[in-house]
Amino acid sequence: MESDLDSHVCWICGRAVVLEKCKTDERGFAVHEACYVARLALDTESKQRSKIPPKPIAYRFNVDMRFAKRL
Repeated sequence: MESDLDSHVCWICGRAVVLEKCKTDERGFAVHEACYVARLALDTESKQRSKIPPKPIAYRFNVDMRFAKRL
C-alpha cells in the first residue's frame, strides 16, 4: 500500500500521482504524463489559433459583402 509520502496530486487533473511513476512539468510540479502531453497540445493549438486574424464583422453577421463596405 502507498504511503502519503509516495503520492502527490497532479495539478492538471487533480488526481493522485505516484512519485515513482509521475513526470514533472517545467515548474517542477508532479503531473501524469498524459495530462502534461494534453496540456502542451492544448497550449500549442491555442497559440496557433491566436495567430489567425479575426474575420471582418460582416462575416459574423452574415452580411452580404457587397453592402458591407457601406457599414
